[in-house]
Amino acid sequence: QPPPVATYSDMYCAGFFSAEPVQQKAVLVGGEESETKAHFSDRDVVYLNQGTGAGIKAGDELQVLRLVKDFAKWGTEFAPAKSARKYGYHYQDIGRVRVLLAQEKAATAEIIFACEELLAGDLVTTGETRTSPLQRPEISFDKFAAPNNNTSGRIFMTKEFRRLLGNGHIVYLDAGGKQNVQVGDYFRIVRHFNKSTISLFNRGDYSENKETFDSVRKVIGQAVVLRVEPNVSTVMITHSTESIAVGDGAEKE
Repeated sequence: QPPPVATYSDMYCAGFFSAEPVQQKAVLVGGEESETKAHFSDRDVVYLNQGTGAGIKAGDELQVLRLVKDFAKWGTEFAPAKSARKYGYHYQDIGRVRVLLAQEKAATAEIIFACEELLAGDLVTTGETRTSPLQRPEISFDKFAAPNNNTSGRIFMTKEFRRLLGNGHIVYLDAGGKQNVQVGDYFRIVRHFNKSTISLFNRGDYSENKETFDSVRKVIGQAVVLRVEPNVSTVMITHSTESIAVGDGAEKE
């Protein structure tokens, strides 16, 4: 059997867009060392503001998420991603905790996995199992692949608001289950020429030959789908020939 295409960290730190707000079970309110620190990491003991009254019990493994609200401060290219109507609600994966002790309205838990430092105010929700797609047999990358009229979309957001991306980085596509996207699907990343992607030195050539430039495209990478929501997919770049960015197109292979 082929190995998984994504690591545990890739899967559990990818982040996602959810069509509906996630049902939270509790909020992380602090930790055993709150007198001296506000950021918590692997193996720290933390406190939750709900317990058995919310169905939380000792031994439960729960996910810790952070709702992203401010997109524009990271760059104007990310501002459109804040549209919950269009894309849903964006959650960053922060980590996982295991409940050690639960009372009616409080719980004590240990951080068993951290993507980044956990903060008071982070949301705690039911733990889910995420399974990586398997690596597909190696096939040659075709940088001149012709359009295939399959499902297509564009990269509208990136994990951690990265501007330039390559192998192993996570991006979000504006195509999902409603567009017949499935976990394990592969997409070509494509870029069309336009005034913003042509260097200053070549803009005269572009203006004179706009029809030619507008009719060609570059295939600059490949990505695999890790998670699918109705209108958005979380994908990981598996191959790139140059830096990939928000606005680049994607076409299902």
